[in-house]
Order: sequence, then structure tokens, then C-alpha cells
Amino acid sequence: MSQLHLPLKFLEHPAQVHVREPWLLVLMHGVGSNEQDLFGLARHMPPQFHVLSLRAPYVLSPDAYAWFEFQVLANGERHIDEEQERESRFLAGEMIASASQQLGVPPQRVVVGGFSQGGIMALSLLLTRPATVRAAMVWHTRCCSRWCR
Repeated sequence: MSQLHLPLKFLEHPAQVHVREPWLLVLMHGVGSNEQDLFGLARHMPPQFHVLSLRAPYVLSPDAYAWFEFQVLANGERHIDEEQERESRFLAGEMIASASQQLGVPPQRVVVGGFSQGGIMALSLLLTRPATVRAAMVWHTRCCSRWCR
């Protein structure tokens, strides 16, 4: 059972006990998935990584979640629910700050990662809260155009 008290549901794989300077890796899944999706990566991380795999806050169906809703318009343009994206980014940012504080991990040893929409969240956190996150690693994603201009 985790000793962490955080605002979103999550799975965790702690750093090994002998590690003096742990790192924090926070993983965020894509649309329609959940915290189980990327958690298998945790066992492949170096021993100094404490890994958290987050569950997005918006329920699409049982065991299927999203960080924000979006639509692909007839002309191919994507429209995202900006309020949901802002809320999710705030929650993920608060979760990262709280977890790093509770674990004693400074921002220079915090990495966020995500697949697809989780990758968008990771990049937007890196770009909007650079003092709290050192790096982002993303798979099969795009940068939300508002943050990449």
C-alpha cells in the first residue's frame, strides 16, 4: 500500500531502498486507456527511479479514461476541450509536485512521460512548469499547438 497521498489514482513502483538520490518518473497513458497501460515499463527502469503511472480524470467508459475530450472536425482540424486540458494539467502538476515533495525528490530529478494524449500532457507540463520538471519523454504524440508556437 502506498504512503503517498495524491489527487489522482495511480500505480507505483518504488526506487530501490539503497538509492540515496532517487528520481521520479511519472507516466501518463493515452485516450481510452488507464494507469495499467504504461506501468509495465516500471520494471525496466534503473533502480533509482520511483515510477508513478497516473490515471486520467475523465471517464470514457469502464477502465477507459482521457486527460481531455477532443474532436476531429470534417476538415481534419482537431478541437480539444481546453478547460479539461487545463484542469488535467493542473491536477497532474499538483500530483507531481506533491509526490516529489513527499518522496524527497527535487525537480531536477523529475521526468514526465506519456503515450499519445499522455505525451501531450507531458510536453505541456514541461513547457508550462519548467521549474518542476526536468525532462519529458513521449511516444506517438504531438505537441498541443498552443504550447509549441
